Amino acid sequence: MSEYEVRHIKSSDGTTIAAASAGVGFPVLFVPVVTGVVQTFLWSAIQPGFRVVTYDRRGTGMSGNGPNTPSEVYIDDIEAVAESLGVQELAVVGDMFGAPEAMALAARRPDLCTHLVLRTPIQSHRDWVAIPRIRALLSVIDDDWPFLVNALVRSLDWDNPRAAGHVAQAMDHWTPAQLRRLVDGLLPLDVEQQWPRISAKTLLIHDPKMFFPESYSREIASSIPRCTMTILPSVAGQDRRPHLNSLTWEYLAPLAEERGNDGAGRSQSFQTILFTDLESSTALTQRLGDEGAQEVLRGHNTTVRKALEAHGGREVKHTGDGIMAAFPSAVRAVEAALQVQRDLAGGEVRVRIGLNAGEPIAEDDDLFGTAVQLAARICDRAEPGQVLVSRVVADLCAGKKLQFSHHSDATLKGFAEPVALFEVGS
Repeated sequence: MSEYEVRHIKSSDGTTIAAASAGVGFPVLFVPVVTGVVQTFLWSAIQPGFRVVTYDRRGTGMSGNGPNTPSEVYIDDIEAVAESLGVQELAVVGDMFGAPEAMALAARRPDLCTHLVLRTPIQSHRDWVAIPRIRALLSVIDDDWPFLVNALVRSLDWDNPRAAGHVAQAMDHWTPAQLRRLVDGLLPLDVEQQWPRISAKTLLIHDPKMFFPESYSREIASSIPRCTMTILPSVAGQDRRPHLNSLTWEYLAPLAEERGNDGAGRSQSFQTILFTDLESSTALTQRLGDEGAQEVLRGHNTTVRKALEAHGGREVKHTGDGIMAAFPSAVRAVEAALQVQRDLAGGEVRVRIGLNAGEPIAEDDDLFGTAVQLAARICDRAEPGQVLVSRVVADLCAGKKLQFSHHSDATLKGFAEPVALFEVGS
């Protein structure tokens, strides 16, 4: 998990709001669903090129309680967090219960909020308490708090056990009084009249497995001028969170690229790095001779370059025994790797392939940095004929009909912590 920094910010009425940030790059503000610091942990580990920011709502987590004030104060709080970043533009992401505040900020501050992502949003907080399932849960706030915590975590359908554990841990720090106060404070918040005023470029992602109806999402999408809506596939037992994350960050990825620093050593946009490495090139030369080995290498180069062209990859350089390439899409990178292995199967020699995703440094038409180094180490660990990827690549490909299986938690040269490696199925 990425390191994060917590700062305390004063809202309009003097209430202290705790805000957490992690990473470096274009700022993306997440409106919390449960509690902000936990959400920073869940998101920041796979967001090179972005500064992820979130906060604890007043009366929760590390934020102060503040006086009993109208629901409009929650918009003042998120605006105070946004202004504290000292930036001219940012993106805002609102999940479910956080969507009304995200939309309200976008409407209030069109100069600051240039991009908006709404994920299974509700129209207003009144809407979600009208849903029978939610109303039944809230009815037991005071009577059976442990049951409510467990039911809320389960109803959010966190298929990732680690994510579910983090959310459950966050809920353990709440009290019935805090949740009741939050619900009562947010209930009057209704931003329906503000939808037409949102000028931010907007992506709305609807998850049919959540308990908010699709009609909510469609009404919001049709009312926001620059809104595109997409619907997640409903697949039983599938961990949808990585797919949701992938759609979000693919949508925001151009922001990191367009706002990158110019000049030598500038940061690149989020890319997937691929390395190939021929099996036992020295032994191959001894067996086939120089000319024969060179012919095999030319065949390998042709095969890899054909896959790069088919899947939108860019050859960065030839490494002697293989090729280093970069892709704007993790899915296309993995598909290219599989094509290479299929085309070389049964040939004179086999090839290892390793992939990682991150934000490399560009200099003299080459790429450098941790993202590149890890991709090379993963390639070294692969067996001939095998494609190995990092966890971030596997997460970005979730829901794309690619098969991954956990290979190992490997200790790789130059990396202090074990790296989770995943094998790609053919």
